[in-house]
Amino acid sequence: MIGTKISGYEAELQNLSNGAALTYKFPLPTSKSMSGSVPCIDQGWKFKTEVKEAVVKAAGNGRYCAQGLEIKNGDLVVEKILVPMKDISTLVDVNKIPQNATISFSNEADLEKYIHLACTEGGYSRSQINKLFEHFPFSIDGKVMVLGHCTWTVNHGGDALPDDIASSENLKFFEDSRKNAQGVEERFHQSVATRDIAAGDEFYIDYRRFVMPDFYARFCEKNEFDDVRRATLKAVYGGDSVDVCGVPKE
Repeated sequence: MIGTKISGYEAELQNLSNGAALTYKFPLPTSKSMSGSVPCIDQGWKFKTEVKEAVVKAAGNGRYCAQGLEIKNGDLVVEKILVPMKDISTLVDVNKIPQNATISFSNEADLEKYIHLACTEGGYSRSQINKLFEHFPFSIDGKVMVLGHCTWTVNHGGDALPDDIASSENLKFFEDSRKNAQGVEERFHQSVATRDIAAGDEFYIDYRRFVMPDFYARFCEKNEFDDVRRATLKAVYGGDSVDVCGVPKE
């Protein structure tokens, strides 16, 4: 967003393009979340949400509960279907991947396949996709890395403190599966509210819950960047080891 104050991922991505206004064949997952080109309901959110500058400015953008709404503790807030990268042959055809999908990566070959398609079909550079891989993928099982086809854009929030309840974790990830109308079992990532969320509140998840797969850790090391869990916990707690940042209370 040239001409506006930006930070976090957006600022880093703009630096990679040297401020030039470039045209691509399809938008990246972050752009779809930010621009509103894909309605939040179509992204898998069960409530209307807004993406705008985060409460913590250095975090870039965050996602908020829309005005006029209230989410109750225990409500299902978002559900995205898992689509394996090995089953994806194109990124440019919008009809091939549901907008409410979360793409799952099982090995480095899957990561390289995404990079190849984004570069050859979309016109992006490898450094731009590496920047996407630096800021947005996560894992809750330590086996597959996942990236929202429209990014979640939800920042870290730790344990609730008496004087700062608002910036603590209010969403928790789960995985679910069920059979579709054709009898094929499908897997989903869900987030459920862990407390009441008022209109205008930012959503938070506790990044300490993430368990990054070994193949992704090696990819990050080879490409000389920290994954989002490590980078965030270093910034917040001074390190990402349990003895430094602790563990979530529940």
